[in-house]
Amino acid sequence: MSHIIHGYRSFPEHLVHPRLAKRISVEVFAQLEKTKMQTAPSLCVGHKETTVWYLKDRYVIEIEFTSGQRILVESICTFTPTHGMDSFDGMVAQDKEEYFLKEELGRPTRRLDIYKDRDAIPMLEYLDSRGLLPKDQAPKKKPWWRFW
Repeated sequence: MSHIIHGYRSFPEHLVHPRLAKRISVEVFAQLEKTKMQTAPSLCVGHKETTVWYLKDRYVIEIEFTSGQRILVESICTFTPTHGMDSFDGMVAQDKEEYFLKEELGRPTRRLDIYKDRDAIPMLEYLDSRGLLPKDQAPKKKPWWRFW
């Protein structure tokens, strides 16, 4: 018999575009108390691996390139990872990884289309775009023919 765990979390009103994520220097990162969560292998030529680190109240995404360059960027943590990284937190972390692979290596991605040219997007819009809202909670869309 499996156990069902119910929990509640608080999301920010808006989700900031990955290009505005706070970056951390290698020196500062080395001094932080952290737990290694998982490492994902290369996604394309020039990318070595990506590691997710947990720091009590946030994640740090470490993107390593075959050139030796490392990008360390903070990511949101909405649910304490008692049984691994939460799927929502993982989606946001993946957005950041995809953004930096696109910027540094030119790797094409459609994952970031939800942000368009905005600095931040409403959380409900993000959750709906990733299929995380029940149909009755999804934002109501106007019919294509309604202009007002």
